[in-house]
Formats: sequence, structure tokens, C-alpha cells
Amino acid sequence: MVDLERTKKEMKAAAPPAISYEDERYPYGTCLRFEKSEMDKLGLDASKLAVGQKMEIRAIGEVTNISSHESTTGEDQSCAIQITSMSLAYDLGSKGNKAYRDARKSGAGKPE
Repeated sequence: MVDLERTKKEMKAAAPPAISYEDERYPYGTCLRFEKSEMDKLGLDASKLAVGQKMEIRAIGEVTNISSHESTTGEDQSCAIQITSMSLAYDLGSKGNKAYRDARKSGAGKPE
């Protein structure tokens, strides 16, 4: 897996002047927020969660947009992926790792 945490240089470059770049450790769009209905579907109970707790996320997504453009400041690329299915695990132990390896062996996440 790839760590998406921004470097201090990336945070400073991405922050508007009025915002402290220390508040923007990860890029926009990498935070998932679930309301009560989604928490219920995913089997999440707020009373069993703690701020700072690590969770394993497994998801299947569909590419919904691909963009590539060139400007006077250089080339840029982006894509949008709509998460269509997801599961969360509280336990990051060996059982979760085995499930992840099994999913990868079965081809989950590979292009069709």
C-alpha cells in the first residue's frame, strides 16, 4: 500500500495563505466520512471507535473520470474512482492480512 500523507513541502505548497499547512496532512478526497445509515450498513458502532484508532479498509471502485491536460505550467493527470463496495475491519491482525491476500489472489481490484 502507498502512504498518502503529504510531505511538509507538499502541505505548504497546497495550503491557501490563511490556512496552516500543518492542518492538511493528507490530500483532499482521501478522507472518508460515513453518516449513521452508512455506519449501520458497514457494521460500525461509534461506541466501539476511538479517535486515532486504525481501521483496515477494503474497497472496490469504478473509474468514473480520467483527465490529462497540458498548460503553460506543465502537464497534469487525474482520475476519479467511485467506491462501489467496501468493508471495514477493526482488527488489523493476521486474519485481516490473510483476507486481503486472498482477495488480491482472486483478482479483486484488477481491471476487467
